[in-house]
Amino acid sequence: QLGVVIDRLDRCGPGAERAAYNMGVNRLCLSQGLRDEPGLQLDVLTHEAIHVVQDCLAGLDTPSSSTISLMLQSQGGFSRVQVDKFFAHHLDSSTADHVLRVTQSLGPLQRRREVEAYALQGHTGMVESLLARYC
Repeated sequence: QLGVVIDRLDRCGPGAERAAYNMGVNRLCLSQGLRDEPGLQLDVLTHEAIHVVQDCLAGLDTPSSSTISLMLQSQGGFSRVQVDKFFAHHLDSSTADHVLRVTQSLGPLQRRREVEAYALQGHTGMVESLLARYC
């Protein structure tokens, strides 16, 4: 409904990622292997849906995206510390370690986007609400 095209491919990206969202062309890739793991598929799809929300926050048809953190600060009146605590609360220690590993080479904005996606990937209802409101 948003105009985001979903591709089902053997792999998504050069590192054989399970999924990837390309904000420049509004395309979401899901690997075929996820069909065999419905629970994981939901987490991965929810993770990528966060990236769609981030894209919508900057305007879905623009080549950039924003962060939920910035939206919470500007529209919700929350401080950076409050927002950081919120996302940290939703990351368990093993996920936080994984996020640190996979984001070491990213810049601060890209890292923030990934932290948000990992923190909220288990909260499908919240992500559906964010999609409905901002997309």
